[in-house]
Amino acid sequence: MKSEPEKPEPSGKRAQPTRKIRESAALLPLLGIFLLLTPLISAFTQDSFTGGIPKAVSYIFGIWIGLIVLAAILARRLYNSGDG
Repeated sequence: MKSEPEKPEPSGKRAQPTRKIRESAALLPLLGIFLLLTPLISAFTQDSFTGGIPKAVSYIFGIWIGLIVLAAILARRLYNSGDG
């Protein structure tokens, strides 16, 4: 019985963007840790408010929402590339 030849790994223009998207998705949690570490430490040492809300809380939720949006964008791009 003949078996079908193995499909070659994607190469060229299509493989490169997929790889970059995967690498970006892998670095997203590290970016989140980096952006959230300092405000969490300083949140209990400073009393600065904007509109009645502590600035540290506003910053943390802003970064959190930004990370969710970036993760959704990366997930959509991975799904559309056919490699996810």
